[in-house]
Amino acid sequence: MLAFFVTYSIIMIWYSSFYIGNNNMQIKIYENFFSTISILLPSLISVYASLECFIEKKANNFQNIIGKLNAFFSKIIILTLNLFISLLLSTLIFLSYINLHFNINLSYKLFLTGALLTFIGSIPLIYIYVVSSLINSIAPTVCLGFFSTLISAILGATALGDHIWTIVPFTYPLRLAFIQFVEQMMNWSLVIPLLIGIIIILYSTFWFSKWEGNK
Repeated sequence: MLAFFVTYSIIMIWYSSFYIGNNNMQIKIYENFFSTISILLPSLISVYASLECFIEKKANNFQNIIGKLNAFFSKIIILTLNLFISLLLSTLIFLSYINLHFNINLSYKLFLTGALLTFIGSIPLIYIYVVSSLINSIAPTVCLGFFSTLISAILGATALGDHIWTIVPFTYPLRLAFIQFVEQMMNWSLVIPLLIGIIIILYSTFWFSKWEGNK
């Protein structure tokens, strides 16, 4: 995952160079960096979650993890830390190079907060794709990830989702990344994503505790 994010930051450095000196330069660079990665995240997480579970299935058909919540959470933690570190490093690489090479001063606080919000919005997706990977093989989970990316692009990046994004978890990384630009950052609309995220985490944990493997 880290290799993908580093490659992404390099590509976005090149792309963002065309916006240096433009009006609202910082906002445009921020939008390009976080809108693209946030839309791609559902597909990316689904691929890594399915591969992680596929390895476990091939090893012993999940026998080492069935009924063991610590094993379930270990996979969640591995994916979560991997995503957090990769997203943080790619943002730092991107921002540091842009600032130093072009001698400008993009806000570290703005971009790092954006990375943190994107990461928080991705946590429910990790649970969704891990559970999907345990139930299904790689192909259905990856297909779900690609479909989720389409949903994120349509409902997360356009006005079509303005009134329904709060109940669509696949839009959370993108919508939360831009919540900084909403005048009232902590508004009641954020309560619904928080509750849905908690429900996804609790239900996934409950489901795994009752799961007996694929028969």
